[in-house]
Amino acid sequence: MKYLKILYVQVIIGISLGILVGWLFPSFAPTGKLISEKFIDLIKMI
Repeated sequence: MKYLKILYVQVIIGISLGILVGWLFPSFAPTGKLISEKFIDLIKMI
């Protein structure tokens, strides 16, 4: 599991999971957009 600590491997896994969720659950897109916008708003607030 040493390779899971490498940042670019984590990014590739995250992108792959995002694509998989978008493909399997297309109705989740509006909720995912809302969550991502609120997350970015929280980061900007800091």
